[in-house]
Amino acid sequence: MKIALFGASGMVGKRIMDEAVRRGHEVTALVPATDEGPAEEQEGSLNVRRVIRRGLLPLTVKDALETTRHSRGLGPFDVVVAHGPTIAVGLARARLKGPLVLVYHASLPRELRFMRARLPWGRERGVAYLNEPITVLLERAAVKRSRRILILSEFSRSLLMADHPEESPKVRKLVAGVDTSSFSP
Repeated sequence: MKIALFGASGMVGKRIMDEAVRRGHEVTALVPATDEGPAEEQEGSLNVRRVIRRGLLPLTVKDALETTRHSRGLGPFDVVVAHGPTIAVGLARARLKGPLVLVYHASLPRELRFMRARLPWGRERGVAYLNEPITVLLERAAVKRSRRILILSEFSRSLLMADHPEESPKVRKLVAGVDTSSFSP
């Protein structure tokens, strides 16, 4: 199976990549660019492309644009996995062949409101206010366009269902992320 994994820069993304490769799948991952390591790296059936650039535009806009730009011409894939709504919207715009799967960690608009409330009055807080309607639209589009939505916890499910109850049939729980047994006494 050919899997495209986009925006998977954290621990959950790494675990999904590793598990897919372990199961014999061919994985192409587009992740944020870094100053460390090569721009493209092939290791067995895993191809990592560090091409998603960050800049002056808010990540909500920049990640969607960069994902669209760098994913066009890739594929076809048996499944296309997006970590977060901005990445999912970028992939939907690129019209890759293969069903789109959204990994939903938390509500982007809720996180923005939480963060904004803790910022001092000034430029950053103003930008956060301007970003809120964009995040609401991006999340709505990502959830609607995804064939499946993977959650990591029942808490994530509760957030998703509070904002998008009509998408309940698409939701599946994925066991990934923190190994809770290592935190047990």
